[in-house]
Amino acid sequence: MNTAKDEKHLKLEIQIENALLNKNSKNKNYLGKVNMKVTKQINLLLGINVNQRNHILLDNDIRHMLNNHGNKKSRQVQKIKFLLQKRILKIFLKSLIIQI
Repeated sequence: MNTAKDEKHLKLEIQIENALLNKNSKNKNYLGKVNMKVTKQINLLLGINVNQRNHILLDNDIRHMLNNHGNKKSRQVQKIKFLLQKRILKIFLKSLIIQI
């Protein structure tokens, strides 16, 4: 039985895969409203009112988070690093879904 959270999680996983496979994709995924705790912290730290704003994840954001800047030492190290980053991103996104 699929819950709404399971469906969101699956949609995010598919979006991550698509973003990584298609460097020109420009899809976006609605994650939910910015909660009041985050709104207050952003307002306090940056002086910006984000009340009634949404969390949106763009394919370009995914690629940016997983992009490695700097010197690549070996293909194997790069591949392991990429897989770890992808796993960390999925865990992060799953935690966002739980909060929404």
